Amino acid sequence: MNKMQSTCLTFVVPLCLLLTGCPQPSDIETGRIESPEAFYEQVTVPERLYIDVDFERMSTLTSVKQYTGETMDMDQEKLVKAFFKDRSVEKSSWADGVTYAAKDGDITEYLNVDDGGESFGTPTDAKGGFYYIKMIGNDDPNRWGQVACQDFKFQNVAQNEINSDYRSKTDLGFLPYDQTVNAIFDVLHKADLPDLVIDETYSLDLATMTDHYQKFLKDRLDRGGLNAAVEPEEWTTEDECYLFSLQQLVGELPVVNKGWMKPEGATTFDYTMPATGVKLTYDQNGIRYINEYNLLRIVSEGEPVELISGYDALKALVDEYANIIIEQDIHIVTAQLCYLLYPVSEDQFSFALKPGWIFSSRAVIGDLNLTEYRIDVVDAVTGDLHPGRF
Repeated sequence: MNKMQSTCLTFVVPLCLLLTGCPQPSDIETGRIESPEAFYEQVTVPERLYIDVDFERMSTLTSVKQYTGETMDMDQEKLVKAFFKDRSVEKSSWADGVTYAAKDGDITEYLNVDDGGESFGTPTDAKGGFYYIKMIGNDDPNRWGQVACQDFKFQNVAQNEINSDYRSKTDLGFLPYDQTVNAIFDVLHKADLPDLVIDETYSLDLATMTDHYQKFLKDRLDRGGLNAAVEPEEWTTEDECYLFSLQQLVGELPVVNKGWMKPEGATTFDYTMPATGVKLTYDQNGIRYINEYNLLRIVSEGEPVELISGYDALKALVDEYANIIIEQDIHIVTAQLCYLLYPVSEDQFSFALKPGWIFSSRAVIGDLNLTEYRIDVVDAVTGDLHPGRF
């Protein structure tokens, strides 16, 4: 799907840059806050709250369409073809889906596909996701979790798992970043996944990995979780890799890939609202790990709706922080306009896609040496805030 590849590669350019040169109405004309200067004129930021949002990357869209969608059934034949090519595989069924496995020398690959219990004959709620892993000898791809946050969906993160310590999109020795992106989207195209865009990406270089691993060992020792007789692992340039977090693209917006606290009145999910996306690790041996969850098939398309600006949404969040006691420094670090998923049935597979502003804030908890993250959501149509919590 050439469309998917070109879309994914070009969307990395911030949406606001795509609109550069287009005349924008003033704040007075629209009643919207449309610039950092106007924001700071109208908003009083409380002490110990810091706004680190990159305003230049914030979307300036004023309207988008709303959609309905449902969780996709993965095409197992195409997934097997994409990941195993023409190699022979063994297939086995389990409660929520099927597992495909292939072994070639010291390389073992597994592909787990959730099919809602269809293969096993007992319906379940696990549907639409898949998990792929490539093992090389005893080299488990999950071990990168010792030096980085691989799933990107963190709440409390130890110092060794802070991804922002790594540079983004920097070339690693085994393959340049751009070529890695092309190789990844070639596989995702063959797997027949919907349009995807890169949300976050990190280049795990040896120097930073080594530093993070030392922090990991120290944390384990401080907590009494590491036997002194255990020999620490040695990391080399062969361990360098890229971490990717991707989002599904629907129309002009990506779909939320972070779990956020469900708003008042929502009953379908226990604690957080659903998210959708793909997490991926790529090293000198190719794709080592993929976790795909809740990608959607679009069912219907609605009329465009008018949006509040990112500055208006940020004001709602800052006003919320102003009403609480801030006991440690809090940094609002990201702001993204995307589609939020709202369940429209009790089966947890059908959703309304509505635009919302997602804000991520972080605070360092000194005693625990952890960085905590909070996700806040502002409805991009109504301006209603659905606050998260640390």
